[in-house]
Amino acid sequence: MQKITRAIVGSFESVKLPALGNMECIAKVDTGAYYGAVHVDAIEINGKGDAIATLGGKDYVFPAESVQQSRVKSASGHQSRRVVVTMPIKIQGKTYRTWIGLTRRSGMKFPMLLGRYFLRENNILVDVKINNHHDTDGRRLK
Repeated sequence: MQKITRAIVGSFESVKLPALGNMECIAKVDTGAYYGAVHVDAIEINGKGDAIATLGGKDYVFPAESVQQSRVKSASGHQSRRVVVTMPIKIQGKTYRTWIGLTRRSGMKFPMLLGRYFLRENNILVDVKINNHHDTDGRRLK
């Protein structure tokens, strides 16, 4: 019998995004979200279907074949359409390719979420004790 090895991530992970100028950030792992999401300042679709994401004054182009639009629903029930693109992400020294939504997350504590689609597709487990020092919401049980 062959042993199956699985990567294990914490509730928060350091992530590098080569498709966005090697942006590095702390991503919140959110098993309640289907796709992940990353903050961009603006997003538009050009006439060829390419997605153009603006971040920090720079434009990053995602070719049409790696772009789709998806309906997403927030925890409060609000539905909207979001541009979702495939992109590589680096976590714990390993590069994965996954679908990530491009959206404005400037009001959020973490610029990126990793959803359960990424976790399932890559056979990854979540251990909430790993990297829990990034959990700074102040709610601690006694």
